[in-house]
Amino acid sequence: MLRSILPFSLVALALCGVVHAAELDEGAKELGFAASWSDADSSGSTIFVEGRLGFMLTPNHEVGPIATYFSFNADTDDDLLDELLDNDEGTVGGFYRYNFATASESTVPFAGASAQLPFGDLGDVVDYLAGVEIGLRVMPSDTASINLTGFYNRQFGADDFDDFDNWGAMAGISIFFGGGS
Repeated sequence: MLRSILPFSLVALALCGVVHAAELDEGAKELGFAASWSDADSSGSTIFVEGRLGFMLTPNHEVGPIATYFSFNADTDDDLLDELLDNDEGTVGGFYRYNFATASESTVPFAGASAQLPFGDLGDVVDYLAGVEIGLRVMPSDTASINLTGFYNRQFGADDFDDFDNWGAMAGISIFFGGGS
């Protein structure tokens, strides 16, 4: 996973010194997206998509809904096993982010938390998810950002299923609209 994020991260960090943007505006809205696709030999392929709509309560405090979708399509030599392993699932919930004020006009660090309910196949094994995140927005303009995020999610098991932890990193983009100082 590091190999897939590293080139994107290096480009984003290179932009830090050459871009110029304003602070996040109170009253602005953020439309954010992150996605990934992978294909592993003799295993299968995955698709992950995340979307969020943020409402800037102040230049620092942001809240809103979040939704995710994940699909795994198994690719083994056994059709029955493929059918058992295939899944489509996702989550819906809410998030909070604190966007730190900095002297930089092109980067905005953030930290946040989310709570989500599962649907699809995930709902069979998980009751709910709670997570935290830290990251950096690289802002090539005052209406767009490239978001580099590290996250931890705790997935609370349903019925007889154990809780489990999920750590990771992802990159995405955001578009800001509305607001204004």
